[in-house]
Amino acid sequence: MTERLHDLKLGLAGRRILVTGAAGGIGQAVAARFAEAGAAVCLSDLAMPRLKAARDAVAATAAESAPIAIAADLSDASACETLVADTAHALGGLDVLINAGAIILRQPLDAVGVDDIRRMVDINMIAPFVLTRAASRLMRAQRFGRIVLFSSQGAHTGGYVGSTVYAMTKAAVLALVKGAAREFAADGVTVNAIAPGLV
Repeated sequence: MTERLHDLKLGLAGRRILVTGAAGGIGQAVAARFAEAGAAVCLSDLAMPRLKAARDAVAATAAESAPIAIAADLSDASACETLVADTAHALGGLDVLINAGAIILRQPLDAVGVDDIRRMVDINMIAPFVLTRAASRLMRAQRFGRIVLFSSQGAHTGGYVGSTVYAMTKAAVLALVKGAAREFAADGVTVNAIAPGLV
């Protein structure tokens, strides 16, 4: 009998996985699927109350070890470095990084302030770079790793009215993915992007 897709383990049992933006939406759904497949998962997000609720929901369907939760502010580059280190320490290593964390501040171009631009750049551009670099160091040492960064369809279209800066930052993610994929390939680390539409 053919297994249902939902029941497939996909070779993920025992893999150690960090998912950012995991307190809801796509990030939580991704974390849940990994946990169902038997992976050891760390959920991360900014607000601990929501993050704990998401962790508990994911734990209810985990096939193996209970997921853990680590709060981190992705606008802080040092916090991104610490998140990777703390996750690897808690899980005994790191095999997969999924960066679904992001922020969008919807504003017409004429109303966008420099501080708003910097906040979106910090979270949507600098954080993926720092997380990728920190994770890749661990992965390259073990000659295996998978990094998946979330971009957006807006990276290709310019986004909806009011989301130009967000789209700009997500276009930068695509460039990061291409450059990192080329740089890390020889060490067994793949880097890919997912570009969802409106969810």
